[in-house]
Parts: sequence; structure tokens; C-alpha cells
Amino acid sequence: MVNYRKEDLRERCLALTDGKGVDVVFDPAMNAASFRQLFAWYERGLLHPDIGNRYACDALPDALREMHAGRVPGKSVVAFNAPMS
Repeated sequence: MVNYRKEDLRERCLALTDGKGVDVVFDPAMNAASFRQLFAWYERGLLHPDIGNRYACDALPDALREMHAGRVPGKSVVAFNAPMS
């Protein structure tokens, strides 16, 4: 997480990614139009998230434990529309 009010966002992102940079900066307070744009880019193939694990919604506690322990390579996806495991 980067506090862009206290840190230089570009410099911090470069430092966190060993100079590779990021494709997208997600602000949880973004408005609906920005959120739609993010998914439009994904659907057009412009974003390539590194998905390490996928979880059904009832496995959310397991997902959080794995992420907290640092055992997740890439991003974790919790599918709320997936069948319960």
C-alpha cells in the first residue's frame, strides 16, 4: 500500500517492483466510471494480472490466511459467483 499523500507514488511503485513499475493503480475509493474502465481494459486484454490462487467465497478465510502468511504467488481471486466448495 502506498500513501500518495506522503510518498511519491511513481517512485514508490518502482521501488516496490524492483524497477518494473505497475500496470494499474487501484484506488478503493475510485468512482464507478473508473471501475468500469478498469474492467474494460481487462476485457480488451490490456491488463494481465498474475493470478496465483482462486478461491470460492466460502474459502475466504483460507485465502486470507494464505495471503497473510505470504504463501500466495501473484494475486488471489475470490469468486463470489462460484459454487461453494
